Formats: sequence, structure tokens, C-alpha cells
Amino acid sequence: MTTGTLTYIDSNSSETAIFTATSAENVTFSDTTVANFLQNISIVESSDDLDTDDDTIATTEFVNARIQKLTGVVPSELDTFEELYNAIGQDSNISLTLSTMLDTKQDSDTTLTALSNLSFSQNNIFYSTSENSFSTTSITSTALNILSQATAKNIRRMLGIYENIIFDECENSWSVVGSPQVSNGTLIFADSGYSEMAKQITLGGSNPFTLELKAKISTLTDGPSIFILFNSENNRIRLAALNNGKARLVGKNNSSVWSEWDSPTCTDDLHHFAFSYNGTTVFFFFDGQLVNSASYTLPAVAYSLGLGGVSAWLNAYFYGSIDEFRLSNVCRYTTNFVPSETFSLDDNTISLLHFD
Repeated sequence: MTTGTLTYIDSNSSETAIFTATSAENVTFSDTTVANFLQNISIVESSDDLDTDDDTIATTEFVNARIQKLTGVVPSELDTFEELYNAIGQDSNISLTLSTMLDTKQDSDTTLTALSNLSFSQNNIFYSTSENSFSTTSITSTALNILSQATAKNIRRMLGIYENIIFDECENSWSVVGSPQVSNGTLIFADSGYSEMAKQITLGGSNPFTLELKAKISTLTDGPSIFILFNSENNRIRLAALNNGKARLVGKNNSSVWSEWDSPTCTDDLHHFAFSYNGTTVFFFFDGQLVNSASYTLPAVAYSLGLGGVSAWLNAYFYGSIDEFRLSNVCRYTTNFVPSETFSLDDNTISLLHFD
């Protein structure tokens, strides 16, 4: 202030000049007024002294104490209104936000509370011991192995569920009639039954296909089918077991026999048989070696497919065993080849049986 007057206003609202300045160098004080002013200043030093709204002047110590009383033990990062505002996400409707969140929370539930009190470790599952009471147990290695299987077929195979049941990798349904059973990885026939695919399959015409399997003749009988594709008495393709220990591929159409080809003896072990058709020629293989072939166009008809026979035509029961079996919608073999130990599933597979 360069010029002016500092005025003291007492409790009666009376104004009295403390000093007057006409310039920075010319200041006139009223000694009496200054003394009276100083006598009327009330200095607050204790936080308990400020109980009324008056002209009392507070010390720095007092102000800091009052601020400390307001903030208490709040950490320094939350001791201002700005910091609190930022801490709640600058949400000016925080009350509504919290209310909405509370409205959507899970209601109190005895069962959920009991479950939340469980402690889990790796490979644990929980189970109920009584109403609203639960416990945990470890999953066994066998159960984990079952859970790791990709398909139901793999689970059944792992558990060894095979007796009188055939599982087709292509999801075809097969019936088992009589005594055929799976044992030691093969389908065993004992002169009293057969297995037949539930649906008929249309083959022949211009469409190629291959039927292959591994088989062994155990007891010498004349004529039972190892496999058969049957449309009618006069339209069938079958591999028949002979009483000399060989197998014969017989093809018949409208009473005309288009093939009667014999394999080598197959009583000592499982042997690979394959019948292939490329649309114009039929081929018969034994252990990957061509037995015979002929130019012939098969009629496109719906066949029943059976192992050991079919329900529509049974001339005798097969004594022996079959291991792998595969039917494909492609001609896989036209020249000599090395048979694979097991048949694989691919896009051309219509039916696939492993038995192990």
C-alpha cells in the first residue's frame, strides 16, 4: 500500500484509524489507537478455544490441529477433496452407482456360502455330504485318464468294454447275433453267430470302393462267409471259408458268377484280404499280392454288410477270427502292396473296426 488508512473496527462497529499513509515515506501512527487495537486482538492457541463465530485470530498451530482433527489418520494421498474425488473415479453419482451394484449382487444363499468355504487343490472335485454341506476329494489317475479321452469310443476301449459289442470308428451301428465275442484284440466266431451293419450301403456302378480285413480260419468247414455284401440271392460278393483252409472270393450277379478266386491257405495266422473295385475292374489281394482281377462293372445296388454272415442269407457259420476291418469309398489297391499292421481312418473311410 502506497497511500491510505488502516482502520480498526471495534466490537461496536466504531472505526478508528490505526495509521495513515500519504506516501511510502510518510506514515503517521496513532499510538493510542494501535495500543487499543493490540489489546483487543484475541489469539487462539488451543483447539478447544474456537467455539463461537467472532473476530478471533487463530495461530498456525491451531489451524494445523483443526485440519488434523478433520483428516484424522487418512493417508496423505486421500486427505483432500480432489484426491477423494479421483479415488471414486470422479463419479458425481457414487451413491447411485453403489446402490445399483448392491442390487445386482448374489443374494445370500446357504449352499453357495458352504461351497465358498471349500478349499481346492489341483485335481480336486467337490461332493455333497449332506444338505448344504460339502467336501472335496482327489480325482484318481484312472478318472483323469478317462476325462482325457477325446471320444466315447476311446473311453469304452480304455475300459475294455467289448464283449458282444462292435465299435465302429465311423459311428455305424452293428448288431451281434449269437456267440461272436471280442477277445485278445480279435472278433472270434464259433459257428453260432454273425455281426451285421444296421444300415445298407449302396456300392458299385461308377463308384469305386475297397473292402479289406484280416482273418484266420480256425475250423475247416465248407462255405461260411468271412465277409459278405448281400443284395439278393443272385447279387452278392462274399469271401467264403473253404474246408481246405483257403478262402474264396465269390462274385455273383443275376445268377452269373463273375469271380471264384481262391487264396492260399490261411489257417496258420491272420492274413490280409482285400477286394478293390475302380469302377470298371475288380481286384482280389491276399497279403498284398494280387490273386486275380477281371474287367467287370458291378451294379449299383444297396448291400447288407456282414461279418460271418447276414440275417437275410446264412448258409453256414464261420469258425475263425477277424482282426482289422475297413470299408472305403475309394479303390485303394490295383497292384501289389505291403499291408499295414492296422487300418487308419481317413476321409474315404466308410466303416472301420479295430477290436482292440
